[in-house]
Amino acid sequence: MGDSLYACETVFNLCRAHKWKYICRFKEGRIKSISTEFKAIKELEQSKDQNSLVWVNDIAYKDRTSI
Repeated sequence: MGDSLYACETVFNLCRAHKWKYICRFKEGRIKSISTEFKAIKELEQSKDQNSLVWVNDIAYKDRTSI
């Protein structure tokens, strides 16, 4: 588990090499392609409760389907 500072090739490759599962916290503006996809999915699935925790699985990034 890590914040958006760990959303980089070095960490992703390390996780892949060790077959680790991971969760990265999204920080708006960190990776533009992820930001765009996250916003689109969030709008489609918007709940009435604006204070709810929001997550999205399997956002594509480069050759990965999970980030």
